[in-house]
Amino acid sequence: MNHDDLPDLLSLDLEELRTTDHPVLRELVADLVDRAARPTEMLWGGFSSAL
Repeated sequence: MNHDDLPDLLSLDLEELRTTDHPVLRELVADLVDRAARPTEMLWGGFSSAL
């Protein structure tokens, strides 16, 4: 694969990015979708009792 075969990632919308046939992009988007589906974590909750 040479540089000319790669898509211009800045010109793609999220749907096009998700369906781009590139193994690294496919894995990255799958990981981001998985993270977005999880409930958010409370990062500072453990420190609130110390204040």
